[in-house]
Amino acid sequence: MNLVFIPGGPGLNSNPERHLFKKDFEYLFSSVYFFDEPSSIRGDCAKSDYSYQNYLKSLVNFFEENIEEEPSVIVAHSFGVFGAIHLASRNPQSIKGLLLIAPNLDLFHADHLRFQSTLKEYLQHKELEKHKTLLKKTQSLSPRFDQSTIDAFNVLVQNERLFTSYFSNSEVMEKVLLYYTEEGFTFDYDSFLAVRQSIPSQYNPLKISVSTVAIFGDNDPIIDSNKEIPLLQKTFSQLETFHFSDCGHFPHHEDKEKFLVLLKKLKS
Repeated sequence: MNLVFIPGGPGLNSNPERHLFKKDFEYLFSSVYFFDEPSSIRGDCAKSDYSYQNYLKSLVNFFEENIEEEPSVIVAHSFGVFGAIHLASRNPQSIKGLLLIAPNLDLFHADHLRFQSTLKEYLQHKELEKHKTLLKKTQSLSPRFDQSTIDAFNVLVQNERLFTSYFSNSEVMEKVLLYYTEEGFTFDYDSFLAVRQSIPSQYNPLKISVSTVAIFGDNDPIIDSNKEIPLLQKTFSQLETFHFSDCGHFPHHEDKEKFLVLLKKLKS
């Protein structure tokens, strides 16, 4: 059986999981594949090719070029839920199950929580000018990824602690974020903007009937499971949900043992 890992983002990659989970995945599965969103940083594509449509197209090509005939389990983090849905809708006979980590279908609510979390962080560190600037940019946001939202993200992305608040465990945080600093695997902000701008404004749920597990970190600063679970239930007819205590936006890293138990159960 195959395992395919789809990272969050947009603008991110599977480099941390490739380093920190490869042996665990290979112990459970005959073949393991880590998808990296195409990026000009690695020379995979030109910036002019960045779009949500090309993101999905590259994922489909990756799946169809690599996956053998035997069934696959898809593990998708955060924004990767959109890729998981796309693959499962196209290849239902090839998908054994889906494991969704901090799945994020309500992108705009997650944006709101991300801005609020950063504003709070600026106050905690007494960075009052940064707080003032971001607060001004977020006061006129609309429920669309328009110029006002882009302006707010242009401020947010300058935060040197951009991803640190996503973790509850500082030791785990350091291990994971280290792999986002390797050459070719840093956060691709241009891709983030282009993909988000080209996503259809309204999410129309598809019907996915494969076994699906969704896990949430109780301390996740940007994902509200109360918002996400009803949306997931509209798409996934065989959905189980689990909450990981003392975990943030990367619960598979912060409680690796519990995550692997659920993965093994989904595979069986």
